[in-house]
Amino acid sequence: LDLTNIDSIDKSIIAPEVISYYPPAYPINLRRRGIEGRVQIKALIDKEGGVIEILIDTSSGYQSFDQNAIEAILKWKFKPAYYSNEKRLSWVFIPVVFKLK
Repeated sequence: LDLTNIDSIDKSIIAPEVISYYPPAYPINLRRRGIEGRVQIKALIDKEGGVIEILIDTSSGYQSFDQNAIEAILKWKFKPAYYSNEKRLSWVFIPVVFKLK
């Protein structure tokens, strides 16, 4: 299922849900410089809820933000997507925001 290309969600699709989350590390060099960023990740979630492929949909413009987002998301676990009461592979967008507090 490609849930990144659906205009109106089919009622029989249950999207994946995050069940364990690891926040990405904020790159020290960017933190010191006061730089914030946002990365849009496209991730493929398998039938067991693991992340098996990641693409950068929209880069932050900083390689270290992008790389740290990828490394963190690869550790996440999801409830898999369901369609017609069956577990399905699914592509989803995951926005990752690096914001200074």
